[in-house]
Amino acid sequence: MVTPGTKLGKPTVFFDLDGTLISGDMHESVWCFVTHLPNTAQRLWKMFFFCVTLPLVGLVSLFSEGGAVSFLCWVAMKGVTKKDCRTAVRLGVTPNLFQRLYPAVMEELEEHQRNGRVVAVLTGNLLPFVTEFCESIGALPIGTGVLSCGEVYTGVVDGKPMVCDEKPVVMLAAAAVQKDSAQGLHAYGNSKHDIAFLSVVGHPYAVRPSQGLRKVSDQNGWSRHLYNPQPRDPKTSCDFVPASGDVACSS
Repeated sequence: MVTPGTKLGKPTVFFDLDGTLISGDMHESVWCFVTHLPNTAQRLWKMFFFCVTLPLVGLVSLFSEGGAVSFLCWVAMKGVTKKDCRTAVRLGVTPNLFQRLYPAVMEELEEHQRNGRVVAVLTGNLLPFVTEFCESIGALPIGTGVLSCGEVYTGVVDGKPMVCDEKPVVMLAAAAVQKDSAQGLHAYGNSKHDIAFLSVVGHPYAVRPSQGLRKVSDQNGWSRHLYNPQPRDPKTSCDFVPASGDVACSS
C-alpha cells in the first residue's frame, strides 16, 4: 500500500528499511510504540502481551514473514486511537528509527536525492510507524497499511503485508513502469526476503547481505555494499573498491 501524498513524484530508487537503512527489525518499532502509548492501562497491557507473544511471533516468522507482520500489527495496533498512535510514534518510534539509522546508507540515499532522483522506503513495517520518519528524510513511505474503524485502528493489515513477492508488485506500480522496463530503477536490500524486488531492477544493491542474499548476489553479479554499521564521524567517507565489487566505509 502506497501512502497518500505522492507530491515527490514517481520514485526510481527504493530502500528496504529494517536491516538495510536502519539496524534491527520491526519488533523494535513495535516495542517503542507500545511503551510510549499515552493510555496507561493500554500501554501496560500491550507491553505484557508483546512479551508473552514474542516467541510465537518468532516461530511464525520462520514460515511466513507476512504472517509475522500481521501478528505484530494486531498486537500493536488493535484498539489504539489514531491520536494516541501519532503520540506514540512521535515520542517513541520516530526517534528510535533515527537512532538506528546507518549513516553511510543515509549518505547514499541523499546522493540519489542530490542527483534528482525520487527515493522511496519500501518496507514491511507499518505505515503509521514509518511515515513521519520517511517524510523527515524526504522519502516516499511505502509500507504495510492498517485498517481502522473511525478513529480507532482494528489491528488488521490493509491488504497484504509489504513483504517478499508483494514488494516488486507495489514497487513497479509506484514507479509506473512494467517489469521489462525497470532497468532504470535502483533497489537496496539486505536479506533473502528482498531478492524478489532486487531481481526486478537494473541496479540492485546488496547491503551487508545475509548468507542467502549474498549467494544470489554473487550468482547475478549484483553490487555489494559493505558499510561500517557503527555511527561514524560526518567527515568519514565511503571508498569504492571496484576490484571486488564491494563498498567499504573508512575514515
